[in-house]
Amino acid sequence: MNISEHVTISIELTPDERDKFERLARKQGYTVLTDYLHHIMMQDLALENDNQEELSPEATFREGWADIVAGRVYPASSLWDETDDD
Repeated sequence: MNISEHVTISIELTPDERDKFERLARKQGYTVLTDYLHHIMMQDLALENDNQEELSPEATFREGWADIVAGRVYPASSLWDETDDD
């Protein structure tokens, strides 16, 4: 992406609002307020996309099966494997 593809958005905040947002940003590990606000906007966009992309039962099964084949899914019983040694 080159620089001409970026757009700057400006918002108006009172000093009190800015302080509150900066505190929230620090709590979330952000040192720059704009990074925090960008993160929030991207989360909202992702949620909107998730809500629009409802998968059919067949697509959901295929996705789950792919996770199993790739080893990204484990049986629930394996959660207790380490505690059985006690």
